[in-house]
Amino acid sequence: MYEEKRKYKRVDIELPALYRIKGSDMSLKATIVNISPEGLQFLTQGEIDIGTEVELKVQLHEKNNVSLNTRVVWAEYIEAKKFYGNGVKIINVDDDDEQRFIKFYCQKVLMDNS
Repeated sequence: MYEEKRKYKRVDIELPALYRIKGSDMSLKATIVNISPEGLQFLTQGEIDIGTEVELKVQLHEKNNVSLNTRVVWAEYIEAKKFYGNGVKIINVDDDDEQRFIKFYCQKVLMDNS
């Protein structure tokens, strides 16, 4: 049986985002469904191949957006939701965006544990 080994707890959440495949000019809507400091899962209407680099613009709060460069590590069609689930690893991020993302994550973990 497969046992998941994660360094950090995943926080279930629903956040609006835009994603863009590396090399493309087109941004599409996505919904973030969970986050951790090293990766996240988001839902899309279209399929994204494993290994694809994706830029995500995530709206953490009304005026607090971060841009994350990621790589798809798994993808599957979720029949019940009629969307594709995409698990990504964060591979590159601006220092300011990283600090805001980690702070947001820590706040959510603390809220979950209270």
